[in-house]
Amino acid sequence: MTSEIRWRCEITEEVAARAGPQFEELFLWWDDRWREASRTRRRASLRALRWLGLSASLAGVGLTGFLIVVTPDAPCYRGHSALFYDATMPFFVVLATVFGFMPRITPALQAWSRRVGVRQARRLAVKTRRAAPYSVEYVLSDGRLEARVARPRLTSVTALRRVESAALAEDVACLYGGRFPHVVKRIAWLPDAGARVALREALRSAGASVHDVPPGAGPRPVG
Repeated sequence: MTSEIRWRCEITEEVAARAGPQFEELFLWWDDRWREASRTRRRASLRALRWLGLSASLAGVGLTGFLIVVTPDAPCYRGHSALFYDATMPFFVVLATVFGFMPRITPALQAWSRRVGVRQARRLAVKTRRAAPYSVEYVLSDGRLEARVARPRLTSVTALRRVESAALAEDVACLYGGRFPHVVKRIAWLPDAGARVALREALRSAGASVHDVPPGAGPRPVG
């Protein structure tokens, strides 16, 4: 992209309130997408990790039990408090329980992850309403998206080549991608259809996967 594309978005309390449910949809979309990718690409590695962790944990339980009960006067005991081994055994027991019941624990972890996503979205919506009214000016050019906030005075630049996927709702878009410490998780406001089309084309040109997230039934219960 050689020419600049600019748009300006006025964030009022009304706009912030309307975007609240969209934040939830975007955050949950990302959570679902990440989980689906993990299920299809890492199923075998997770199974191997489970059995490896279970084996190592049981070996740790057996070793600490042997040191505590069978050979309390072993040379390795010297210089260490007995409490060290007494505390180590419950640690290995907990690990063995986690790895052993991982298939049953995973759904609970997934539900917890979704609740965390909803809470993050709601906190973002509250912060946005408190900061309103303010304006954001965007400049899209040369494979990057620059956002300038007048009050408080902030400027952020996102290299679109680092964006792996993006979800576009009615008023906002969420950009994801990258690896630590250069993780991309950026919110971009979309005041009209022209800004949405321009951002979608720029992201696709940069190699990102772009998805339109339809509006849901409203705020999700946290549980």
